[in-house]
Amino acid sequence: MIEPVPEARNILKLFREESVSELASQADDILLYLIELRNNFEIRQSKSPRFSGRSLSPLNSFIDDLESNPEQMLQSAEERGMLQMILEDIVAGRILLQRKSS
Repeated sequence: MIEPVPEARNILKLFREESVSELASQADDILLYLIELRNNFEIRQSKSPRFSGRSLSPLNSFIDDLESNPEQMLQSAEERGMLQMILEDIVAGRILLQRKSS
């Protein structure tokens, strides 16, 4: 099971330091992180304009794009920027997560 904040911090570091082609080589790890978030976590509190409910279902479009064409998704400045903003919200505490109860 992942720890959402440290892992988000690691992925943000990749976004800042790696070229798009190098980032694409990490697409599987990014994809697994997003799937783990969506499946096992929910929002406890959000001050982010991107998430207002408890569900992380808005991640579905990023997951679908990373599954179908990771390089294209990561080359898109718009999609990469949106994902980066979500990760920054998690790291900064604007999105507080908790594990889903069974």
